[in-house]
Amino acid sequence: MPLVEFTGQTVQEAGNPAVNSGRLINFYREIVMGAGKTTHTLQSVLGQAYYNDIGAYSIRGMGRGNEKNYLAGNGKLYEMTDAGGLVDKGNIADDENTTISGNYSDVTIVCGGNYYVWDGATISEPATKTFAEVGSHCYVGGYTVITELDGKRFQWSDLGDAQTLDALNFASMDKVDDNITRAFELQGNLMLMGPKSTELWQVTGAANTEAFAYVSSWNRGLKDFNLLVKFDDTVLFVGDDNNAYIGAGGGAVDVTTPGLNAALTNSDATHCFYYEDRGHKFCVIRFSDRPAWVFDVKMREWHERAEGAGDEQWRATHAVYSATWDDGAAWVVGNEDGEVLRLSRTNKDLNGPLRRTAISSPIYIGDRPFTVNKLEINARVGSQTLNDSTDFGLSVGDGFMLKVETGFGLLVEDVDGTERNAIINLYESRDGGYTWSTAKPRSMGKHGDYTQRMVWWARGQYRQYAAKLVISEPADMPINTTAVLEVV
Repeated sequence: MPLVEFTGQTVQEAGNPAVNSGRLINFYREIVMGAGKTTHTLQSVLGQAYYNDIGAYSIRGMGRGNEKNYLAGNGKLYEMTDAGGLVDKGNIADDENTTISGNYSDVTIVCGGNYYVWDGATISEPATKTFAEVGSHCYVGGYTVITELDGKRFQWSDLGDAQTLDALNFASMDKVDDNITRAFELQGNLMLMGPKSTELWQVTGAANTEAFAYVSSWNRGLKDFNLLVKFDDTVLFVGDDNNAYIGAGGGAVDVTTPGLNAALTNSDATHCFYYEDRGHKFCVIRFSDRPAWVFDVKMREWHERAEGAGDEQWRATHAVYSATWDDGAAWVVGNEDGEVLRLSRTNKDLNGPLRRTAISSPIYIGDRPFTVNKLEINARVGSQTLNDSTDFGLSVGDGFMLKVETGFGLLVEDVDGTERNAIINLYESRDGGYTWSTAKPRSMGKHGDYTQRMVWWARGQYRQYAAKLVISEPADMPINTTAVLEVV
């Protein structure tokens, strides 16, 4: 039987799937080392578990200072405790463009045109700013740098003192006609990004007015304030040309696909953030009206992250890492509904399903029709234990739950906890991914069914063939990307 690479990364362009229907939603690829049945597997993204919330208010920012994690939202600054608690530290402005930074003693916040310092006891607003309203800030080389809202100037604090600002310690981003959108630190240098350009400034080692010196500039700007995330010693950002870049300045690398460019052009990208899983580093471009695009730095590939059975937008907008979060280290996200959620391998989103979808690229054989006799998918089977009383078990109200195998409701009192089979669904397309057949389920077996096979026979005649696999089970079941496909 011929082996085919069933799926790769997300490449589909919205509105034109027939060019290439390939998508990964809530799956990402991992390399399989050594010889075997496949070169890659599809791994589920992390699920989300509830930890806390700030009520029905959007979380505006997450960041770290004085070796603690902080969150902004509902016009307040909160400290995030190791046990998942949120401790109100005082009032700040409620602004969607919020930055949180700091050193080992102070936490600094910019939002609503204001610059705040939390010193561990109180929140203050330092005086003697060169300009009236502050747009962004960062910590670089011992200095806290603040930028002018809708202006060209930036100012820096005294060395090691975020609360002391000398009105003479400022400079301007004036090599091109551009205002500063966002400042950030990169490899010990100061980066200033505007709508059309970027400037690099370095710490000189001199004092006061000579603390920073201009180095160079580039004609590439930042599309929007929140479309930038720093990780390791680099950044991912969305440029003014609707392309995504890793790095800054002349060395920035374009990592955009045509599908991502179409999404950035036609949809509403709102935030970028970063998290890690199983040694993979993920940079998220979050949208308000479609699933997020997520760049896997290790694989140099894109996948999508969605919520709900309808592949809706991922509500998460910010992320922070906690090395001592409650019962262990974890990445934590905050979302537009005020929730603080822990990322974990639950294979659920809160109490709902984490729907994982893999769509193949379309298969053509010249211009002639062909028959698909067999499709066989290999996955890790026999390692999960599922039953209706604990696992979907998805409440649909009035004492009913949704039964996975049939899609029909059943009374909770009728559930006996008997172990059930895990289910995978196949959908097929004749038109390159525009429309799909009804689901064709196959069993993935119960615990101990290590020889279970997922085979679909006699699939019919096609001129172009695409397959979609969907798993919503709350269990970790990686799928081989190499499939057995018999075509005549």
